[in-house]
Amino acid sequence: MSNPASPPPAADPSAPWPRSHRRALFAFLAAFLLLIVVFRSVLFPFLMAMYLAYLVEPVIDWGTRGRFLGLKWGRGPILILLYGVVITGTVLLVSCGVRTVVQNVQHAAGDLAHELRKTAPAARLRLAKPARESVWVPGGLVVATPDGTRFRTLFADQIDEGMTDVRVLLEPEVASAAAPEPGTPLEVVDPRPLALPAGHELSATVDKSARGLELGTERYLIAPVAQRIEGMTGSHFAPGLLRDFIADQSEKHGADLGEQIVAWSQRMPVKLAGSLYEVVLVLMLTAFIVVDRRNIARFFASLPPPSVQPAYHTFMRYVDRGLGGVIRGQLLICVVNGLLTWVGLWLLSVKYATLLGFVAGVFSLIPVFGTIASSIPIVMVALAGGGVQSALLALAWISLIHLLEANVFNPLIMGSSAEMHPVIIVFSLLAGEHAFGVWGALLAVPTASLVQSAFKYYRQEVLRLPPAESHGHGAWLKKLLARRKGAATPAPGGDA
Repeated sequence: MSNPASPPPAADPSAPWPRSHRRALFAFLAAFLLLIVVFRSVLFPFLMAMYLAYLVEPVIDWGTRGRFLGLKWGRGPILILLYGVVITGTVLLVSCGVRTVVQNVQHAAGDLAHELRKTAPAARLRLAKPARESVWVPGGLVVATPDGTRFRTLFADQIDEGMTDVRVLLEPEVASAAAPEPGTPLEVVDPRPLALPAGHELSATVDKSARGLELGTERYLIAPVAQRIEGMTGSHFAPGLLRDFIADQSEKHGADLGEQIVAWSQRMPVKLAGSLYEVVLVLMLTAFIVVDRRNIARFFASLPPPSVQPAYHTFMRYVDRGLGGVIRGQLLICVVNGLLTWVGLWLLSVKYATLLGFVAGVFSLIPVFGTIASSIPIVMVALAGGGVQSALLALAWISLIHLLEANVFNPLIMGSSAEMHPVIIVFSLLAGEHAFGVWGALLAVPTASLVQSAFKYYRQEVLRLPPAESHGHGAWLKKLLARRKGAATPAPGGDA
């Protein structure tokens, strides 16, 4: 008869797990996946908190190993201190960035208006009395200021029947000629092309009412379209018709646009409050995960049976390497890209180099698409400020940066554990954006890294297949680093 006080026999770790336990685990996993599918609309804060906790974990772990101000700090106080530093820096950076953006936009608008007024002055041509019939004003009609500076009408137009005036754009005969002041009287040098009806006289002055953007619209939009229509039809086409059509449409849709702006301004506080709530929720969840990391890890490690524990820990090492390469590596690459972009644009004397470098660094958080999106404003600013040559040089510098990123930064910073094929990256970005918008695109690549880590584990640990050889960008550098690492490792039994 057995002794009831004797301890139960210890479980054999190598023994197979009971079938009832396996069914319970599979039922738990199925319920967990079902919850994810049902509540996928509220999944974003938890995913963001998990990835953010993974990002700050090395800082928290480093802080708990030492002393700060003579005290041994716990995980909670270090996290609060880190939150304070990051939030303060973000507020200062955003305030400086908003101020810089406003100043740059004001300067750019002033420069644009000045350039348009300088290159495209307008003249008002007037008849002494309303026209009895339409008067055609041809393009190339020469007018002169009192000091003898000559201008030509940039395109043709007409004074309609019953009207007394029309506005036309001018271009100087000499490129270096300065635009005359508004109100300056002009003399029609050769009125013969006008074919004025008897009893009509034409006078001209530099128009006072035209503004820079309005002149630019006429010069670069209305005039080319009118010339194209005239060339296609073979008959006169007055650009004033297009001008009147645009004015009518603007007046017609102005009320709708105003209503949309009012509705947007009413929704904006709600959206800002919702975004602030999500930020607070993510920071709170991150704090829970970071402070209670060991208990959370212990709970998930207790789910597999003892016989599967070694495989579980091996799988988590794959996940750790993959996420470490994607999250921390991509953040470091963003800093490098932003700094290199700023240095290159500063050397090329491109305006707003600091702002564009910051934009390039932030957009680098989203691989592939972020690179394309950040390159467009850089090339446009370089083109507007320095012409085609400056734009080409800026584009060449950006291409060099991303060539270095693919062949040097990624292998050095991310390593082979986070290597992802561009097709997988693009698919994950599109799927994440479709499911959760911009934030989904931001979290798509780390999520895809989790799936890829599972496949790598299955391939290398379950099927026992060797790791696939990399043939993508940076493969040469990875092989070189592997050889150097192998040469630096002493042979078994050799001298240490």
